[in-house]
Amino acid sequence: MALEEINTKLAKVALDNCEGFPFEEFANDFIAAIEGTEFVPVGGTSDGGADGVQERGLYSSDKNDVFYQMSIEQNHRSKVKKTIDRLIEFGRKPKRLIYVTSQTIGTYDREEEH
Repeated sequence: MALEEINTKLAKVALDNCEGFPFEEFANDFIAAIEGTEFVPVGGTSDGGADGVQERGLYSSDKNDVFYQMSIEQNHRSKVKKTIDRLIEFGRKPKRLIYVTSQTIGTYDREEEH
């Protein structure tokens, strides 16, 4: 299917009506298709705040410090803060969080800086 054949209006309706765990499952599949083997889904419950992690490779000595959070929560700032706090509480040292959401974030460039 060509990209121009995708009905983005229907995709928006689907994402707007998607509940938490089904959205996380969709996002895991979507990110895996984009990132390939560098993306490792971790999510579920009792995941220490990580729904996914960026794997640097089998022979890398670097610790994983890039994490993914998938969420449908309206308040993205609160969710990002809770996620970072939980990652740290779990003993992880996040340097970057990739936040995947079905919600519209109006000034995403400013939010990235925040």
